[in-house]
Parts: sequence; structure tokens; C-alpha cells
Amino acid sequence: MKPSRITFLFALLLSFSTIAQFGKYESKQTKNGKFQFINTETQETLYNNCTSINPITGDFSQTNDLYKRFILIQKKSNTYLFDTKQDKTVETINCDSLSFHEIPDWWPTDEMKSNVKKKVIQGKTHSKRKKYNTLTFLINVETAETRGFYPEELNVKYDINRKVLLYGVSYYYLLRNENFENLFSILGNLKQYKNGYFSGENKSREYGVLNHNVEEVIPFKYQQIRHIKDNVFSAVDNYGKVGIIKEGNQTVIPFEYDCFDESYGSCNIHLKSLENGFYLMKKEKQLTVIDSLNQVIIPTGKYIQITHFKDSLLWIKCQDKLWGVYDMKNKRELIPCNYDRMNHYGNLLIVERNKKLGFLKLQNGEPLTPLIYDAPFTEVKTDSKVYFILETKGRKGVFSSEGKEMIPCIYDDISFENNFLLIKHKGLHGLFDVSSFQEILPIEFSKIDAYRLRIEKYEEAKIIKGTFTKEGKIHWYD
Repeated sequence: MKPSRITFLFALLLSFSTIAQFGKYESKQTKNGKFQFINTETQETLYNNCTSINPITGDFSQTNDLYKRFILIQKKSNTYLFDTKQDKTVETINCDSLSFHEIPDWWPTDEMKSNVKKKVIQGKTHSKRKKYNTLTFLINVETAETRGFYPEELNVKYDINRKVLLYGVSYYYLLRNENFENLFSILGNLKQYKNGYFSGENKSREYGVLNHNVEEVIPFKYQQIRHIKDNVFSAVDNYGKVGIIKEGNQTVIPFEYDCFDESYGSCNIHLKSLENGFYLMKKEKQLTVIDSLNQVIIPTGKYIQITHFKDSLLWIKCQDKLWGVYDMKNKRELIPCNYDRMNHYGNLLIVERNKKLGFLKLQNGEPLTPLIYDAPFTEVKTDSKVYFILETKGRKGVFSSEGKEMIPCIYDDISFENNFLLIKHKGLHGLFDVSSFQEILPIEFSKIDAYRLRIEKYEEAKIIKGTFTKEGKIHWYD
């Protein structure tokens, strides 16, 4: 071989210092530090004088491995997204560099309905030029389609079905195993529910509901929509009336009720779901209760205030501003409106009238005590029970949450201190256990510090001091 040919081949080998392989494609670094992108089957050079040639990298543990098919080619101010499967450049992006990350889940992973690998990843541009810095776009690694570009503040997350939701600027929904042509646009107030349904507002500011296949199950024609349960929603029609509808735009409750809360100048709260298909509504600005079949449970305007508190039971306030209890299940007043105030503790009611207290059975309103105790009462909570310190005729006692007298009302004062009941009577002090109501210390001490477990007592014209245990064992100081 001639010396000149040997010199030429040696120079040619030196001109390429780095080679990276991407299937049938490879990149070669030239002597001047630039890169070439070459098809090794045809020996065609697709890109010359490139700044860098690299595959897409990032933490894509939950993403389909097809992202490895893409190569990023940086040349001057452009980044080319090359698809080795289709043998072509699918996107040209005007930026200095790109970074990628996996789109996070909107819901915790263990709540996902599908274990299918994600198919869309998110890219972000980086550029010295403000116009092209930190723009966001998406790549479907299965179809090689892209969508963008969006401002940096766009927030992208996967929903419960591992389909793609974009929100922040506008809203889109991407069908799994489909391409970006199936994006459905919603322009505001997107809300998604655990059954995969979601509601939102279209360009005409009308609300509707789509299912997890992006099929319209409630048309976009309502002023507002709110989810109740499953495929049931409350809505406000164009006349400002409230009703209840379900999938297929079937009317459950006709649109004949007022907006529930007028304080914001619009229908802020459509209705209040009470319990097991009972609803608190307003009709002609007066309260009523109906069931899921639109049957009247409480006639319109019968009570001026209605509040749910347990099972099918309601607090009711009558026109005379006194309170009672209504049983929706049996459609009757369980306890008439005879009281200024009522408090609920398990199956016990503490009722007040004219500043006098008493106990009633919740299930039937039967009195457990007369209304002879002075308001207000003191509530004592232990680890397992609730007790009440009540007073009558200047004397105090303790009652259980079942209305049972635990300590009779014969003492000057009773207070709850450090899990003890401190008794004061005729100038002397004693202690009771709050759980067993057994006497810990008799009522014969001039002073008891229940927190520091110290006592004082008059004996033979002098004060003696000591300590005690929680079981009542006394140790006197010398």
C-alpha cells in the first residue's frame, strides 16, 4: 500500500473519536468535536455538525419502554426528535436543550384501576431566549405523536385510569391505546370522581359530565353541576332552578327547587344530601325535605330551620323558635318543638327550656329526669365515656351519658381535675375516681392539689401536709 493512502486512512480514523449505536443508527464525533447522525444500513448521513446526539433519558420506571425509540439531535438552536422506528424526525423544537420526566399520578398508585404502563411522557424546553424557555410538550411513546407547546405553569398528571389530564390552562383527556386526535377539550372547572367520571365547563360556560371513555353522559347545558354519588348529580338549569339528574340525562328530581344558598349571588350550594336518599331543599325560599323519588317528607315551610344530626333524624326549629326532633324514615315528629336548646350524646338528649335542663331518651322522647337542673352544664370526657356535672338548688352532682345519676346533687361544688372528680362540701375537699366513682379521699381535707398529689388537713389546731397516690394511699410529712 502506498504511504499516501496509509496516511489518509490513519487521518480518517483519527477524525472520529466517539461512536454511539442506536439500532441501525449511530452517532460519530468528528475531530472538531461535532457529531454526525448516520444510517448504518444505507451509510446516509442524516445530520451533520451536531452539538449532541443522545437518547431520551430520565426516570421512566412506570412508562412503556418504547420511549427508547427516540433520539434527541441538537444542532445550533434546534432540537430534532428522531423516531428510529419510523425512520424520521417527528418534531423540530427551537430550543437549546430538552429535559424529560414521567408524568405523576393524580391518585395514589394503589388506587389505580389499571396497571398498564403509561404511554405519555412530558418534555420541557430550555433556552437562553425567553420566548422558548421552559415550554412544556407531550410525547406519546407508542404512536410517536407530540402535543405542545404549553406555558411552564401547565400542570400535567395522570388520572385514576392512567389516562392523561392536562389542567391549568385548558383541559384535555387522552384515551388509552389511542392517539392525540381523541383529545377532548374542556375550558374550566374540571372535577374528576373516583368512578372515572368528570365534569367541567365548555367554551359557552355550560356544564356537563363525561364518563371514563370521554362519552357525554350528561349534556353540556347546565349552569352548574355537582356530584352526589355514583352517576347521580345535582344541577342548575338555565332558569336557576335545582334538580337531580343521572347518566343519560335522566331526571331524578325535577328542576323546581330554588338555589339552596343565595348569599353569594348564585347557586353556591344546590342542595344538602341528608341521609340515604333524603334531600334538604328550598322551594319558594322555604325549606322542605324530599326523598329520592321526589316524595315530600316535610312540607314546604313547616319548619324555619332543619339540620341533620344522626341516621334519619333531624333537628327541627318551629315557627315559635323552639326545637324538636323529626324522624324522616317514619315521617313524624319524634320529639315536639318544646325546647330552647337540644344536645345529642349517643341515645341521650340533654334538653333546655327556660334555663332548666333535663334528659330524654332519643328513640322516643321519654323523659329520664325532670327539667330541674340549672343551665349550663359541664361536660367531662374520659377515654371511653362522657359525663355531665349538673346543678340544682345550689348543689352539684354527676350524671352519665345514659342519664344515670353517678353522684347525687348534694355537694357544694364538683370539678374535673387530673382525671379525678374534686368534691367540695362545707369547706372541705375530697376525691372520687372518674371511672369507677369510688371514693379516693374522704371529704375531710382543707386542701387537695389533684395535679401534684398533695394534701393539707387541720389536726389539733395545726395544718399537717402530705402526699397521696392515685389509689388513695396517704403519706404524711414528719
